Amino acid sequence: MEIKYIPSDDTKKFVESSIVNNQTWFVDNYVKENKIDYPRLQRDMARIHDFDKIVKTVYEQGISVGKEQVVDNLENASENVSSQKQQKASNFKDQILEQFAIQNSRKR
Repeated sequence: MEIKYIPSDDTKKFVESSIVNNQTWFVDNYVKENKIDYPRLQRDMARIHDFDKIVKTVYEQGISVGKEQVVDNLENASENVSSQKQQKASNFKDQILEQFAIQNSRKR
């Protein structure tokens, strides 16, 4: 399956700037107040290394959530149908009596 992705202008500018300024890129992105931002560096390195796995996992979880919602909707639908059938069944006698009354009143 092909994913159609078009990078935003901001993303394109960031990539181009990162390539042009590669000598200062690490310091520009991961050093603040003369300290390396290790949590951000670790997060970004994991994203780069596991990008395909992350995308696959997100996709599979999205499919799974979609399936769960379909099942929930189907289960709710069957409960609603059962409820409707019970209501119709309990009203069936009233409907017969009503139709009987209407037909008898027309004949007179």
